[in-house]
Amino acid sequence: MMAHTTDQHTLISRAFIVQLRTDADIPAGRRLASFSRLILFDKRGTGLSDRVGALPTLEERMDDVRAVMDAAGSERAALLGISEGGPMCSLFAATYPEKTIALVMIGTYAKRIWDPEYPWAPTIEARERFFDEIRDRWGGPVGLDVRAPSVARTRHSARGGALTCAWAPVRAPRCVSPR
Repeated sequence: MMAHTTDQHTLISRAFIVQLRTDADIPAGRRLASFSRLILFDKRGTGLSDRVGALPTLEERMDDVRAVMDAAGSERAALLGISEGGPMCSLFAATYPEKTIALVMIGTYAKRIWDPEYPWAPTIEARERFFDEIRDRWGGPVGLDVRAPSVARTRHSARGGALTCAWAPVRAPRCVSPR
């Protein structure tokens, strides 16, 4: 989605579960597009992008962002990294400061595995349990107890039902598949 012609460009690198086919017309995107040229893309291996054999490295994803910016004619952009898009945007900003106007992080992390210097990250065992849950419950709500505990507790309420019935089954199977 590139909806506005201005010198201000905003590139969003979203979570792997979100992709253009299901999320291109979100209210936040319309708001950002009201004052900047909004650049959205499907990451390699997700959505409408070509499938890949192995998970791309941060460096490969960073190079994809550079290629998207070049293709869009964007010399500099504010980077908005959401979830797993955050580490890649951080690396991009550090590697290409001349191409980065600002760095905004939402719901992201610096490291995915616990260690004494990063005690709030999940342990390897907790990550493995999460991966098992993804495999076992693909296409339904996964990880709500950690990411949205109030919704998980009220799954049968109107709010919880909307999230579990509308969000996960629509976006998860269409975006990527662990199989």
